[in-house]
Amino acid sequence: MNLIKIYLALILLYTCSLSHAQDSLKEATGQEFLLLEKQYNDGRLTPRQYLNKADSLLLALFSSGITFEKKELSRYMELFRTIAWSKAQYKPYRSTYFRHLMNNADLSGKGGEALFYAEKYSQEFKKEGKKDLAELYLRCSFYTLNSVPQKAIRLYEQELPYLSQLYKKNKPADYDVNEDMQAIQIFLNMINAYLQTENVTKAKEAQIHAIRLDSALSASPNIRPGPKAGASSMVNFIGVEISLYEKQYPDVKERLNHIHHTITENKEALSGIYSFFEANMVEWWLRYYLAVGNNDSAEVYLSRMEQQPRLFSDYDPHLARYRSKLAANKGQFNEAYNILSNSITAFDKEYALLANEMDELLYAHTESEFHKSELEEAEKVKREQLAWIILIGSCTIIIVLGATWLLLREKRNADSRLRSLNKMADIQVEEARRQASREAHGQLGQDLHDDLSSSLAGSLHHLQRLVLQTTEQEVKDGLELIHHRTSSIYESVRNKSHTLFSRAADTHQDHFDESIRKIVDSALPDKDFRKEIDIDKSTAMHLNLGQRIEILRIIQEAVTNIIQHARRANEVFVFLFEENNNIILQIGDNGRELNLKNDNKKDGLGLKSIRNRAEAMNGRLKIETEEGMVLTIYIPNSRKVLY
Repeated sequence: MNLIKIYLALILLYTCSLSHAQDSLKEATGQEFLLLEKQYNDGRLTPRQYLNKADSLLLALFSSGITFEKKELSRYMELFRTIAWSKAQYKPYRSTYFRHLMNNADLSGKGGEALFYAEKYSQEFKKEGKKDLAELYLRCSFYTLNSVPQKAIRLYEQELPYLSQLYKKNKPADYDVNEDMQAIQIFLNMINAYLQTENVTKAKEAQIHAIRLDSALSASPNIRPGPKAGASSMVNFIGVEISLYEKQYPDVKERLNHIHHTITENKEALSGIYSFFEANMVEWWLRYYLAVGNNDSAEVYLSRMEQQPRLFSDYDPHLARYRSKLAANKGQFNEAYNILSNSITAFDKEYALLANEMDELLYAHTESEFHKSELEEAEKVKREQLAWIILIGSCTIIIVLGATWLLLREKRNADSRLRSLNKMADIQVEEARRQASREAHGQLGQDLHDDLSSSLAGSLHHLQRLVLQTTEQEVKDGLELIHHRTSSIYESVRNKSHTLFSRAADTHQDHFDESIRKIVDSALPDKDFRKEIDIDKSTAMHLNLGQRIEILRIIQEAVTNIIQHARRANEVFVFLFEENNNIILQIGDNGRELNLKNDNKKDGLGLKSIRNRAEAMNGRLKIETEEGMVLTIYIPNSRKVLY
């Protein structure tokens, strides 16, 4: 079997599971995720606890050989994705999300899909200023497996300056065992690519790089015995491959014995990977015995290989190739021919499945690159060439017409949403003013009750004492008259203050949260957008009328920006909260990445208006662009908090 395909499975621990056990585990997976989601929704798990538990669950499933359809796994990881992209503190889990999708696709034999997610995985690392070799490793493997080694070589040689200096670390603590193991696997991949192009010199140069890195890992006291044994075995497999190519069979046998000794001696340290190495040793010995013509031993190892689980989709065609070689070694050429014919048919089926997989990928670049050479071969005949031109031309016209119609429809929808947005924003601003008026009435009633009513009550009490203390009837009558009139005034003021306060209390509720939701919903319907709006009521209560109106207008401008520029957005969030004595407003989407310089020239009025409104509140605007745009407005909170 192809050396590269063998080592694709080293991304995760190799385990052999019976099919019914896999089915049982797979059926339980949905329940496991539902249980975690329920615990999170019930408040029994914090967001970080949920992310860690979901991560561990998926690793355990993949390590047991369980894989999923892409839609199925995406459904299980929906809450994981939501939390990971909800706050900056969960950013490290975004790469974890793509790593799980990448490993699932890779273990499922979907190379193109794995490449797509490997690219996303690496992008998340780059955002954090880190480098990861997973994308390079998968790309080189993919091209080598599909017989386009020149592409793998071109990618590899671009990164060779970085790969070739990994062994030159200043301190043992500087070694990253995951990166270094991936580098050795890349060197191993490239041995096969160079041998496919018959460039033995370059293959041996890659072997030297791998040997140097293995020596550095072996000398490092910080690397565990398991990875050391794995790296050493892979480097020896590189030697086996080159020696088989050069027909240096004594060296092949010596290296295979050395690998057997290494993995046996480190069986416990290798853990699950030991079974993987042991299984692949069967195939290496089979290749060796077929090469040296030891048919009896080759037959024993072929039988052992036939009893192993089918690790890959093209396992049977490779077995057929070995059977054919064994039959030819025995002089049974008719049988060898028949086996080889069946093997070719099986290979054709596998490549047809691979082509179908590529057609289903949402990764057009990989698809076009993979089919380019086949397309060029197919266009040798002029009539076929003309048919392709007509087909491509027709499709282009249809695509252009369809795209034009979609753009016009999208523009009409956008204009309609903007009209609805502007109308709703005006309504909510007016509602904010009315709400402020109601709050002022409530405050007036409170002041009447607290100040004037209490003063009148005190006066009434004093008059009552004077009436009781006065003996002259005429004075007493005058005081009683004043007491009576003051009492009437007190009752009138008291009733009026209660009325004002009650009316305000009856209507007093913070409409700010509802106003924001109405503005967002008016332009971004639920069927097209997943929205998360979280307005901290205690924070909103301390905004004055001017600040509320400015914030509503800022949200109006931000939603307008999303409609006009973030055409691919389907997720929007609006947060208002208090942090470090600042009121913070965040509005974001997952649409296109923006070039702020170009966008400011073309349609920067919206952002300029938002910045001016923020500054009018003595605040500032921060703009972040990754998968979309996030606007963060910091408003100083002058309110003094008492503890």
